[in-house]
Amino acid sequence: MLAHADAAMYSAKRAGNGLTAMFEPAMIAELQARLELEGELRHALEARQLRLEYQPITDLATGRIIELEALLRWDHPSGQHIGPAEFIPVAEESGLIVILGRFVLAQALGDLRALEQELGVGARPVMSVNLSARQLGDPGLVEAVGAMLTESGVAGSALRLEITETAMVLGLESAAETIAALRSLGVGIVIDDFGTGYSALDYLKRFVVDGVKIDRSFVAGLGRPGPDEAIITAAIGFAHALDLEVTGEGIETLAQLERLTELGCDRGQGYFIGRPAPLANIVALLKTDHLDHRPTPRVVPLLRQPHDETEIADLSA
Repeated sequence: MLAHADAAMYSAKRAGNGLTAMFEPAMIAELQARLELEGELRHALEARQLRLEYQPITDLATGRIIELEALLRWDHPSGQHIGPAEFIPVAEESGLIVILGRFVLAQALGDLRALEQELGVGARPVMSVNLSARQLGDPGLVEAVGAMLTESGVAGSALRLEITETAMVLGLESAAETIAALRSLGVGIVIDDFGTGYSALDYLKRFVVDGVKIDRSFVAGLGRPGPDEAIITAAIGFAHALDLEVTGEGIETLAQLERLTELGCDRGQGYFIGRPAPLANIVALLKTDHLDHRPTPRVVPLLRQPHDETEIADLSA
């Protein structure tokens, strides 16, 4: 009974907050698969099967790369593709996300230090790292971030942490204290997937943040019938009124890039601008970008375009 109840509980959690689920035999197989994946993920950390790729974020007014987002990849020994959308939820449920998150942050800061040494502090971009709800609730988070900044020799102002709206409102008071402590280190805080979570304007009074990222689902609707452009226009105006920078995610066409620029969006990210790549590729790209001052946002794709929708979907996590 306990095993069946446990399987039903995980099914309900995956379906959304506040829901219930009745046990079905298929849930046991799902639970077993989740436990196996958790075990493989633990081994992957020990065996160094996890690595980072970096996706460029550009200033839409100039086309210059000003930020990189660190994205986790898993080189599974079987050759099977396991995307972040599959293994990150498992890491969240098991609590492994705290260890995983510290691995990502340490690696990203180490790579950022390497970029500083290669290009100079003035030419290196800011590094952006995702922070989950479980990580935000980790009582040792601020101390760990401070220690990693010191060890890497990277200034706090060179790091941005992306937090979803949902993660921020799960524990309002503690989250506000943690965010304030992180900002005291000089670290920037950005609200990720803006508009898809609770969308309660009240939390922006409680949290002092530096920017918002408009979710790719709204950007995809630009140029189509529907409310997406009106929502983006309102979000940009609202954010700018609060002196927040705005990044448009999931830019896949020149038309989307140009329209976001016309609407006043500050930064852009997506496969049209550049897909995630290993550090060596990024170094070469930044060297070229540093010499090429683009006068308009009509940038060409900086890295290889995706060949299918599977690659695009992999970026969602």
